[in-house]
Amino acid sequence: MIDATGPYQLLDPLPPEDFASLEADILERGVLVPIEFDEDGNVLDGHHRLAICRKHGIEDYPKIVREGWTEEQKRTHSRRMNLARRQLSRDQKRRLIEDELRETPTSSNRKIAKLLGVNHKTVASARSRLAAGGDIPHVTTVSGDDGKTYGLPTNSAPREFNVTNEAEKVLQWLRHRVQAWPDVHRPELAKALRKFAGEIMSGEEIPHVTEGETE
Repeated sequence: MIDATGPYQLLDPLPPEDFASLEADILERGVLVPIEFDEDGNVLDGHHRLAICRKHGIEDYPKIVREGWTEEQKRTHSRRMNLARRQLSRDQKRRLIEDELRETPTSSNRKIAKLLGVNHKTVASARSRLAAGGDIPHVTTVSGDDGKTYGLPTNSAPREFNVTNEAEKVLQWLRHRVQAWPDVHRPELAKALRKFAGEIMSGEEIPHVTEGETE
């Protein structure tokens, strides 16, 4: 088994088929994207590329050494590179964003979004979820990318509500609407509901749609 781990490998190893595809590409064309290290020789980006080079005795590959970075900067950089290049599942993307929020809860949503290359609304959604669960503190001020301090909107605070009651209200409304549907369309509705349930569980930002709107 090829070792592609390290202190800044923040995701699980590539699936075997993806690793094999990367390996074949490197053997055919060489390493095209530089492997990044810190001043101590730890890999910041390119764990799998380096593992393939070592496996095949490739020593001449492009590299970049990042000097003077803090631990926080190194991990943020690793997350950004993973989000930019790897084909990640929603759960993996959510995990990287949540990890960044746990490390830097006082950074603004836009600052984190810019660092990771994601939408600031996705970061805001993750912040609300983590704060509601007690995984990060609920902060009223955050630091922006410009170094200034900003207040968070009051509606960003997690609201206290009874999940069971709210879910039952949604189900009652849905039952009332479905009664008017022909039976032939109900399988389509069931499929759509399963998809929506997956979106809820993934933690992705759900677009706001008002009554009567369609995509």
